[in-house]
Amino acid sequence: MRSGAFTLIELIVSVVILFLLIFFLANANLTLRASLEQSQKYEAIEKRDYDFASLLIADIMQADGVNIARGREYDQLYLSASRNSLRGLSRTNIAYAALKPSATLIRIESPRNFKLPIESGEVYKYHFLPFAQPLDSFKVYKSQKRDQNGSSCSLLIYIAPKGEEVKLFELGLLNASAC
Repeated sequence: MRSGAFTLIELIVSVVILFLLIFFLANANLTLRASLEQSQKYEAIEKRDYDFASLLIADIMQADGVNIARGREYDQLYLSASRNSLRGLSRTNIAYAALKPSATLIRIESPRNFKLPIESGEVYKYHFLPFAQPLDSFKVYKSQKRDQNGSSCSLLIYIAPKGEEVKLFELGLLNASAC
């Protein structure tokens, strides 16, 4: 006749099953954490890209003039008399350019008219905001069209950060005098 106690074999089998359950739950937990970290990295990149795109579009749409200086790998985008200032200025001049040694895309803002490169003694007069680092390419293309409603201008901005997706921004400007 059998007593109410467990045999040694039953105890060993239940302990093994318990360890297997703990192992699989720990593995699932590690996978979930890795997935969460990857998702947070992707979300941070998406937010950075959205913030950059919003700022770039606002800068261009509120500028009185748009000029492009061509370079082999990197263009320079100059926006004159923009009303979109990060420093609270009523009108500001803005440039988007890539720094050569580090290939970092930066936004430069100043109330003064300026051209790059900036003299080292004058750097304190400007506000710098870095964006993407490093870049493979930064190009800006402009087209102007005339139709029965007048003239219009479009900008295509091509940004290729190393190891990330290429970003394209196309902006149609109704005010062709800005171009």
